[in-house]
Amino acid sequence: MWGTPQADALQNITYKAAAAEVAGGIIVSGINSAINAARAGKVAAGSKSGTEVVQRAMSRAELAATESRGLLRGGRSGTHYVSDAVNSTAGRAQQRLALPQTPEVRVTLEVPSGRFSAPSRVPPKYNMPGGGMQRTASGDVPVRILRFDEY
Repeated sequence: MWGTPQADALQNITYKAAAAEVAGGIIVSGINSAINAARAGKVAAGSKSGTEVVQRAMSRAELAATESRGLLRGGRSGTHYVSDAVNSTAGRAQQRLALPQTPEVRVTLEVPSGRFSAPSRVPPKYNMPGGGMQRTASGDVPVRILRFDEY
């Protein structure tokens, strides 16, 4: 049977099906990357001069407010908290940053340099142990969302 037109056609179909399955997996796994790139305006790695990159654990609602206003926490008043690197699991981020609620997303943001304090240790609060590192700022902090990761 091998070497016949039918065998060649069967081999061609099998190859195309396997290629489609691989491509489909790549497409599905790349959706979050495509969304992140679109939100970041197709930003290249690294940040612009005069800016720095920080992370914040937040809710999806806070992410939407931040995105729509272009300001950290959607422009809400009060002290703003960020970290140089937020834990990759929601539970661990909540513990280390002593958050009152479990965060839904980890967001990487580009902010103006010098707007945030030096890192300091997070004290225990909300029955959470703390111990992570945080940086603070107040007032309106313009941001550019570089990427977000769902927890």
